[in-house]
Amino acid sequence: MTARLATEHDLLECLRMGRDFAKAAKFEADDVSMVETLKDLIQGQSLFVVGHPSHGMAGVIVYPNYFNRSRLVAQEMFWWVDPEARGLGAGRELLTTIEAWAKDRGADALTMIALDDVDGERVAQMYKAAGYKPLERNFLKVL
Repeated sequence: MTARLATEHDLLECLRMGRDFAKAAKFEADDVSMVETLKDLIQGQSLFVVGHPSHGMAGVIVYPNYFNRSRLVAQEMFWWVDPEARGLGAGRELLTTIEAWAKDRGADALTMIALDDVDGERVAQMYKAAGYKPLERNFLKVL
């Protein structure tokens, strides 16, 4: 599998994966919002897909560090690999591609998230094997 920047031609597959991600993450999502977000990321060259046809995707942003604006941080917005493609290298390919992309844009660090309900421990082990260290835990309460 090869990871690459997504194009407009990938929009429907990314929307499908976005729906799957939102459902697995228990996020309330709507197609209009997802399409707008995906288009923004495609136009900003920060949405990646892996496989052909696509079996995974990841959206990434780069922004100034909150506490030291002279440093840039890259952050995964979302990350999804279809269940049938897990364990076949798609996740690692996405991670390697995202790291290189972030570094090329001047980011000093990359933060990644592992959803507890979606192979969270396995993903965490992959991150640790790639040199990532646990930083914080996120909690969500629907209001």
